Amino acid sequence: MTSVEQVQPDVVLAMGTLRDVQQRRLTTNDPWAGPQSPNIDDFLRSDIAQLTDDLGSTGAEVVLLTLPRVRNTVAPDPVPDPAPDPDPAQETLLVAERKMIREGSPGTGFRENDDARVDHYNGILSSVARDRNLRLIDLSALTRTWNGGAFAPELRAGGVGFQPEAAQEIGEWMLPKLRDRRNLVQEAAPPPVIAPDTPLPPPPEPRPRRVVGAGERADVLVVGDSVAFTMGFALEQWGRSNGEVAVNTSAQFGCAVARGGSYKFQRDLRIFEDRCDWGVQYPELINGFRPDVAVLGSGIWEVVDRRLVGDDRYRHIGAPDIDRYILGEFLSAIDTLGADGAHVVVLTQPRIQSGLDKGETGLPESEPERVDRLNEILAEAVALRPGVASLLDVRGWVAAQPGGEMDPAKRPDGIHFSDEYAPNVAAWMGPEVVRIARGG
Repeated sequence: MTSVEQVQPDVVLAMGTLRDVQQRRLTTNDPWAGPQSPNIDDFLRSDIAQLTDDLGSTGAEVVLLTLPRVRNTVAPDPVPDPAPDPDPAQETLLVAERKMIREGSPGTGFRENDDARVDHYNGILSSVARDRNLRLIDLSALTRTWNGGAFAPELRAGGVGFQPEAAQEIGEWMLPKLRDRRNLVQEAAPPPVIAPDTPLPPPPEPRPRRVVGAGERADVLVVGDSVAFTMGFALEQWGRSNGEVAVNTSAQFGCAVARGGSYKFQRDLRIFEDRCDWGVQYPELINGFRPDVAVLGSGIWEVVDRRLVGDDRYRHIGAPDIDRYILGEFLSAIDTLGADGAHVVVLTQPRIQSGLDKGETGLPESEPERVDRLNEILAEAVALRPGVASLLDVRGWVAAQPGGEMDPAKRPDGIHFSDEYAPNVAAWMGPEVVRIARGG
């Protein structure tokens, strides 16, 4: 996108490559697949749509080119392993991750030579062009009109690239089309999946909150993401040492409170798994454990770029529709956790530096404004459930400690508290949770 911003072109011409029609998998848990698979088609459609939106952000007209059919015979070079990580523990994890990624790899099947697969991919391009009101130039159709066909050896280099004569013909054919810019009629944008004025969940009928007497033990349920799990585990240890609390830590790794769809984390595309639907998990936990206090903490997965079910592009917190969705989901979670009389404690989130332990910088999910906006939404959710929920300012406490909230000694990966530092968080949080459990 930097080139588009620097050049400020009138027209941006976008064309896919062989990689768009080869086998891939979206996560290490997914099977390898390509175009004509529903998940891959959905990914391609949304990713191409997002690309065209970005390319046209400066006012340029975006024109899509279809991908010509190919007859590839050259296998790609194997991807070399990166240099070993100096940390032996980290290197062991990376080796295991690389092995998992390669497991079941489809190899060099030359699936890109399947005409039906390429045609299907071009159909996806056509649907994006139609939905975005873009021009689509059918280069694939042009190549099939050549004497000798689309793979005429004098025009195609190795069945993939174009010889100079073919490139000149394509240029002469395409240039008038690009110069003849049409006045695009702006069609009405499709309604958002979640509108900024979507009604919020109404508060349930009030019911008495459980209050723990002085000297009595408080039963505490901790839910949310992996950061909440780390804090919950430390809180368990704190409670065992003094008998103040009994803690059930049931936070879910890799799960958001705002449910559903796919997301981008550290530049990888992932999908929220079915197990992340707390609508099933929370009632079972509340009915089985009957906590006096339910602690809810969720941060990183609320601020990543994400695409909701039914949407065709990635968005993030800070957009009115996404903010509304997140607020509604936290309200529903609070209502579910508090349905049996437990007081719900919502944790504010420290700012993050995603990928700190991998040398990554500037990732979208690390933008401080995203976490700041999340904390505003959390405060709003608590304010809409007076007497049921309280806000516990973890971010404020961590930021006030020596080294501040971004101290790598506290959070080596820029997200999770280290095992060594988590007990410090629990030593502060424990008395606060006990105070709330006793009606304070």
